[in-house]
Amino acid sequence: MKERILFMIINDKLYYSNDNNIDHKEWYISLGYNPDNFESITRGLVIDEKIIFYKGLNFNYDEEVINNARKYGQIIKNDLNIKDYKIYCGLIINSFNQKLEPIMQINDNELIKEQKETIIPKKEKEEKAYKPILEIKNNYKDQSFIKRLLIITSIVLFLSIISKVFLLLNYKLNTIGDFLLVIIQISLITTTIYTLYKKKNYSKYIALLSCFSLILTFQLTDIIISVFYFIFIIDQNYFLNIIKKIKKEEK
Repeated sequence: MKERILFMIINDKLYYSNDNNIDHKEWYISLGYNPDNFESITRGLVIDEKIIFYKGLNFNYDEEVINNARKYGQIIKNDLNIKDYKIYCGLIINSFNQKLEPIMQINDNELIKEQKETIIPKKEKEEKAYKPILEIKNNYKDQSFIKRLLIITSIVLFLSIISKVFLLLNYKLNTIGDFLLVIIQISLITTTIYTLYKKKNYSKYIALLSCFSLILTFQLTDIIISVFYFIFIIDQNYFLNIIKKIKKEEK
């Protein structure tokens, strides 16, 4: 994949990302914004010595996109130190060779020199900003993610029950403490499903408690289930990227 930098203009602020594993919509949702508003956002990319502004699913442009290109084009040049890059509005993707073909060029003499507030590129920002011990990257307001998590949590509940039945049949659940722990684990996973379905803000914390409770069984099966579940709760992109790679290899 060619090196590129994504950008978006949200609430008169300029955002950058140089993460090649995410597209604009995934990035927009990860920032906590409503996906229903995505098509109205002016966005674009820096690639092949071009700065291309567009909006919508068809990468088209209108008067707002043109004005944003004039307003933010020079800022992007200054921020990224790419003063010789050309600025365009609208984009056509040639399906034959996947070549990006911009539509309308904005001349340098049309650019507004006034500076606007910007957001520094993602990787630089992460290096300078305080890094929390545990950062949940999933957007728990995104209904498509919630549906995936409900499915995954239901699978975790099923596998956990199967695991407990196996332990019981092999006489590895012998004490009252063991049975109490099993009840707590099943209750937490069930509560996670309920709170996700009811769209409760604290559902992610119940899900994390479910993970930690599974580890306390100190059985390999439960630990493996817990690790995979924990990763999905924190950042589903690990799994989505693997699925994308598999689909590409199949093609």
